[in-house]
Amino acid sequence: ELFNFLKYALDGAAEQDHANMMEYSLREAEKAFCPSYPQHFHELVKHAVNTAAGHGKLRVLKCLMDQTTAAAIPIDYEAAVLQAASSGQAENLIKEAIKGGAAYENVILMLLQALPVLPDTAGGGLGSRHSVKTAAKLQLVKSYKQSNPALFAHLMAAVKRFFPEESTTAAGAADGDIAM
Repeated sequence: ELFNFLKYALDGAAEQDHANMMEYSLREAEKAFCPSYPQHFHELVKHAVNTAAGHGKLRVLKCLMDQTTAAAIPIDYEAAVLQAASSGQAENLIKEAIKGGAAYENVILMLLQALPVLPDTAGGGLGSRHSVKTAAKLQLVKSYKQSNPALFAHLMAAVKRFFPEESTTAAGAADGDIAM
């Protein structure tokens, strides 16, 4: 029953975008489960990451990523990206992370690295590779092309690196233009 209660608390913290409550709930879960049932604790952490991604809550997701990385807790970020895509939040997460800039670099890279698991729907469709790629590229142009050309070039190169189809499509486009 405690396990289910903590899942409920984590769901609420993710839905409300309350990073402090998420941290508190996970600390309590760690106290309750790590000594005797570490697998239960890892399940709760994975649930928290997937729930934050599914609700499109960038602050909570970043907080969880920072904590899991520091604690060396393995997380299946592909599952989190699939959860975000299935609830229509993948595009929102990548756009908001790009707006956040360098502070969200780990989230941007995680989202880009996990994108191969998304369906490759060339015509678009929310949650498809094409849709997320387009959202990322448009947000890069809006956020950085004029205000910070060096960061724009760096992030656009990262986006293109994670989309192999870009190398052929972008060959005809001018440097820094959006080839869709």
